[in-house]
Amino acid sequence: MTRYLRFLTVVAAAAFLVGCGGSGGGSTGGSDASQSGGNSAPSATVESKTTVTTIYGKPITVEKIGGGIRVEGQEGKIVLLEVFGWTCPHCIAAIDGYNRIKAKYPNDVYILTVESYATTDEMGLQQFAAQHNISYDVVSRPNSGALLQYVQSLTGYTPEAYGVPALLVFDRNGQLVEYFPPQDLPEQQVIDLIEGLK
Repeated sequence: MTRYLRFLTVVAAAAFLVGCGGSGGGSTGGSDASQSGGNSAPSATVESKTTVTTIYGKPITVEKIGGGIRVEGQEGKIVLLEVFGWTCPHCIAAIDGYNRIKAKYPNDVYILTVESYATTDEMGLQQFAAQHNISYDVVSRPNSGALLQYVQSLTGYTPEAYGVPALLVFDRNGQLVEYFPPQDLPEQQVIDLIEGLK
């Protein structure tokens, strides 16, 4: 019985450090974009373009550029791109933090999240968003176009390998400046980063 309890403790601790799902190693801090494939020099060259559709049917065009992305209609804003799972406790816990960030920076920050589990339909995600008072754009995996491939090309991250939630922060020029591997939302660290980018 004691060995079983020790085993459960180790598994629970690993899940806390990694986030939900995934098989990669966890981390407790952000990763400088220059170490994760980011590029600090702005680039206007569009490498590719995809359209994602929110759970409420709003199409959003996302362009992959140099070391980042550009979200049509959100030019000049800091973009927070989260990859999450709708049943992940860490992801659910992050929702209030994202809502606070959106309320604090309504003209400076755009938040886009991609649900990566793909185990529920649009209606299920709409109910989830309403239940948790999500105030930012949510996209289901089937309607995420090539966005997760863009994330992988910029950071090497995939939700299958590393779990969720993961957060990418793009500056006002669309350049990746920070990648937070799966962990609880480091809200104050993200706020400090936004303040430095404003």
